[in-house]
Amino acid sequence: MQDNEGNRYSLRADNYSDRLSFDEDDSLIIHNALLKGGTLKFSISEVKNNITEYKFNIEDANWYENAYKQLEE
Repeated sequence: MQDNEGNRYSLRADNYSDRLSFDEDDSLIIHNALLKGGTLKFSISEVKNNITEYKFNIEDANWYENAYKQLEE
């Protein structure tokens, strides 16, 4: 993952059917990157099989902080 400041992070997740499950530390890294807003870039590849790779961007995470605050209320 790359945050809007260009910082890159290597995260690990377990794949369960149609979703990824991150541990608490990696989840916090994603959360903090989303709080910064801007564009986040993701590249996901399978450890066992480097053939499978998914790349996508979240173009505008600027409203994530607002949505998160509303969830806390």
